[in-house]
Amino acid sequence: MNPSTSKLRQVALVWALALGISALPVAAGRHWMEPLTIRPAVALALVLLPPLLVGVWLGHNWDLSPSSKRDQNRKEPESVPTSQEKF
Repeated sequence: MNPSTSKLRQVALVWALALGISALPVAAGRHWMEPLTIRPAVALALVLLPPLLVGVWLGHNWDLSPSSKRDQNRKEPESVPTSQEKF
């Protein structure tokens, strides 16, 4: 099996799953007895809290120190002598 075909199948599967999940609230909305009232405080909380929580999580886990583990494991590139340095 071609690797791109496998990747295409994975993307199609995730897309179909997302489409199915998004169809569930639509189907539930069609069978709802009465319309829902929009409460601005709840709507704002649902819209603003997830990005805010992601930002707090990223800010908490972001390592800004100059001596992080990633920098300690990094090796300096080796110098390759030029033709003038060889003689």
